[in-house]
Amino acid sequence: MKNNKLFQTNLLVSSILVVGFILTAFFSYRANYRASLENIEQVSSLTAEGIYYQLSAMLTKPVNISLTMAHDSLLVDHLLAEESRMDAPDFAETTKTYLETYQRKYGFDSVFLISAGSGRYYNFNGLDRVMEKGDPENEWYYELLGNDLEYSLNVDNDQVEGADNRITVFVNCKVSAPDGAVIGVVGVGIQIDYLEELLQEYEDSYGNQASLINQDGFIEISTTYNGYEKKDWFGVYDQEHIREQVLGFQESDKSMELWTNSGPKEEVPFGRELWAFLNWSDLRRQTFL
Repeated sequence: MKNNKLFQTNLLVSSILVVGFILTAFFSYRANYRASLENIEQVSSLTAEGIYYQLSAMLTKPVNISLTMAHDSLLVDHLLAEESRMDAPDFAETTKTYLETYQRKYGFDSVFLISAGSGRYYNFNGLDRVMEKGDPENEWYYELLGNDLEYSLNVDNDQVEGADNRITVFVNCKVSAPDGAVIGVVGVGIQIDYLEELLQEYEDSYGNQASLINQDGFIEISTTYNGYEKKDWFGVYDQEHIREQVLGFQESDKSMELWTNSGPKEEVPFGRELWAFLNWSDLRRQTFL
């Protein structure tokens, strides 16, 4: 009888210890899991913001310089005189000198001017070509002329002589006459290598993938793809179900974070992925991490 009671007591104590151990392990796991998620969210958010501010700093200068040229009264007067002076030897030379001055001063990979009247494309080497409507390479130009934007950014190959068709980020600004008529487009370009190197540094340091996409969801800049290839971000990363939510996000001073289901847990921790989104409204681009 005593042995039976002792056995029952030992069994009860053992059961309590086992249950206590299981509960302790469960709550510890939940606490560690939550802490891990919070850590991932914090790292992703900070990384996204870091990329955002570095890209902003890198592209703000080209945008500001392009806008400065676009509002330069000397350039406006020069373009307005093109029709009467187009064939004068000094017209193209003056244009070349103007663009070359900016290229040398700021070190841009490309500085260009397009006349809306003649379609002539000038760069810091002189007259390069004449724009032709219907050429896929010139779609960005005619799209800009046909919309209400003051400027645009696009990723394309640099066709000018000596550029070797290298992929470049272009800032394109409209040049307007005093009456408001658009008389040309002026801008600068920086080769994509610099931006890819920045994104690669973040990927190597934090294990995060970063992309710069446009308002339609196509990747403009990443370490794997660029805007010249027309890759849809939502298709590449199998995130079509969040397209509307992401592209409709317009809070320029806030970030949006979304957890989505992903592949096998051995490939992605917790079987889920966190995407941090920042709206780059000032440059009409969004940085997605």
